[in-house]
Amino acid sequence: MPLETFQGWDFHLWEENFILVQRPGEIDSQSELLTFVLEKNYCDQVMQLFELYTMTNHPDLERLLDTKVELRENGSPADGKVIDVQPHKSGHIVLINMGHYRYNDIRDYYDYHQRFRVTITNHQLTTPLDTLFDLPTKQWSIPHFQEVLDRAYDHCLKIPDPRLVKLSNPPQKGLKT
Repeated sequence: MPLETFQGWDFHLWEENFILVQRPGEIDSQSELLTFVLEKNYCDQVMQLFELYTMTNHPDLERLLDTKVELRENGSPADGKVIDVQPHKSGHIVLINMGHYRYNDIRDYYDYHQRFRVTITNHQLTTPLDTLFDLPTKQWSIPHFQEVLDRAYDHCLKIPDPRLVKLSNPPQKGLKT
């Protein structure tokens, strides 16, 4: 469920337990999303995901599912796990999970860098990297990230706990005695 849009970031409530904060890619706004996820009752942790669109249609793309990929993020070594591969337009979208981070750490990191630049540098298959990913480097500008993550945190704290939400019986209309 859409919650708001702020400074080019879209906020969503997903499956009644998660706040998703998403920003589209700079080239294709429909197939390359940078996503940060906060979970109800664990709002102090942030999961980071990103989509990578490739125009290649190599059959080994599907074999990347549930495998580790080596990355270079803002110049530093990192890794991720491929959690989804879907056909899209004339190619595929590969969804990569970079893991969970402490709220303050990720907020300070991206507040400093002001961008997310990532390159896939290696994978676990024997297929050459350039036959799977035509453009292995992507970049997102991430303006106002501290404010954005603070808003996501506030939304996360407001996710209701169904055990606490009780529907009371409305008073019954009828004859007065």
